[in-house]
Amino acid sequence: MKKLWNNMNTGFILLNIVIVLALCLCSGIGTVNGRAVSVIEVVFKGYDNVRKLVTWADAFSVVLYGHLYLALPLIASIASLPIICDELRTNNFYFHFSRIGVKHYIHLKYLSCIVSGVGALFLGLILYGIFVRLFFPSSYDFGGSQVIGIIENNSFRMIISSAGYLLYMLCYVAMLSIFSCGLVSVTQNIYVNLCVPFLLNYVTSRILLNTKIYVFLLLCVLFYCTGYRLWLLKYKGVSA
Repeated sequence: MKKLWNNMNTGFILLNIVIVLALCLCSGIGTVNGRAVSVIEVVFKGYDNVRKLVTWADAFSVVLYGHLYLALPLIASIASLPIICDELRTNNFYFHFSRIGVKHYIHLKYLSCIVSGVGALFLGLILYGIFVRLFFPSSYDFGGSQVIGIIENNSFRMIISSAGYLLYMLCYVAMLSIFSCGLVSVTQNIYVNLCVPFLLNYVTSRILLNTKIYVFLLLCVLFYCTGYRLWLLKYKGVSA
């Protein structure tokens, strides 16, 4: 556990949690007088006409299509990737190879990337979930003119729906973390390792937003196995 924690920057993890929460609060949730308003505006500016038509589950789900999506590649790797790149550039990895072996070292680096990225996103989304649960209703309020065909939301169904969005985001960040760590086997340039996932995120955004969770899991396995092999090929001549 100590070895895993040494591969993560605690300050960046805490900063990522704050960034996740802030970006979620800035997600658009409705319109007032033709102007888009965010979650934080609806709560603190008293736009009750918007809040009546939005449940906490709706407020939670909008983050998938908001500003947070654009920042996910950075959140996925910034807490651990700089440490790994610096260690490889300064040849300090020889010391670790001799102590724990090459294979264990590679797995440890992958695990640190996944834990730091997914952990920060998870905690940030949990805090956001608590916030919207406190300030948004559990059912729609249409006043005197109820809309035909609208069924009052079931709390259990809302929880399941929100859990699905949460799992989707976590799987996507895990995939980006694994992809970023695999790039380290090709180059230790931190700027390249941080920028390439952004390009992947931008180019494939429309595809990935409509991707099933099991596809992300398959991509995680594919990227992990490919990156792991590249790491082994690069350091196969190093004695453990």
